[in-house]
Amino acid sequence: MARRSKIERELEQLTALRDDPNNPQSRDRLRAALAHKSNLVVASAAHIIGEIGEAGGFSGAEIGDLSPLMTSAFDRFMTDPVKRDPQCRAKIALVRALGQLDCDAEDAYRRALRHTQDEPGWGGESDTAGQLRALAAIALVNGRYPDIWPPLAELLADPEPNARSGAAQAMACSGNSEIAVPLLRLRIRCGEENSQVLVTFLGALLSLSPDTEIEYVASLLSDRTSDRREAACLALGESRLAGALAPLCTHAENCVSAAERRIAFVAIAMLRTDDAWAHLLDRLARGSSAMAGDALSALAAYHHDKQLGQRVLAACSQRGDDRLIAEATRTFSAR
Repeated sequence: MARRSKIERELEQLTALRDDPNNPQSRDRLRAALAHKSNLVVASAAHIIGEIGEAGGFSGAEIGDLSPLMTSAFDRFMTDPVKRDPQCRAKIALVRALGQLDCDAEDAYRRALRHTQDEPGWGGESDTAGQLRALAAIALVNGRYPDIWPPLAELLADPEPNARSGAAQAMACSGNSEIAVPLLRLRIRCGEENSQVLVTFLGALLSLSPDTEIEYVASLLSDRTSDRREAACLALGESRLAGALAPLCTHAENCVSAAERRIAFVAIAMLRTDDAWAHLLDRLARGSSAMAGDALSALAAYHHDKQLGQRVLAACSQRGDDRLIAEATRTFSAR
């Protein structure tokens, strides 16, 4: 019990450093925390270091000082990892921070990319290192290290969903459409059971080659499986590409169910363009009652936009539906 409270105090002290990260004593404390035995303390220090690094708060000399301390900590937690670093908390935080600081830590990244960590849990053992592999893949791509494509291709078929998503994100970061696009297309063709991972795959395609891949992703709006249709909708919406509006509008008009139309309207709203707003506002003013309700629900996610709120209220007033007017007023005017 005393040991736990000591670690808790250490974590509280580290959290307090966020208020004054530029203090030399704070920097010294962070360095010391990286050598701590507790994976939770090391993870907390690494999170703070990563935050400071992303904000550009370290000099080149400081990064040069921190990098070996973080890689040394990573090496420690690779020994007897289930006992010393359950859930990979320290290793995940360290690899993320090393990447955020653009540290040259190729050996740590490659070891992380290969690492699996099966731990007992409800229903049997599970691998807790999926996110670690994902972060390592992104760090290796961002560092422009050689010979990264074979392990990236394998990671697309990793058993863990977050690792597969990380592979797609790393491919998008690479900007190499000649290699990444065919690999992603093949992986999608083979099937992906996790809908959010499929959205990530499709989003990576749209990021790598928007001019050509938007037609491919839009073609999945007519796929025979609802999961693929939904994933294509969301990927097109997240892309915020101007060319995504037309296929999404067509899909919304031809949806086979109200549930699919709601998803299509959400995707249109995600584009956040005036043309997208105009389409949903038109459905709100002149569509069927069900369609108007779905349009209002999709627009409600942007209740903080006062100008949009005025347009929504105007469309509801044009429709003359007291229930929708009341709902729109509660959603947009009261916030």
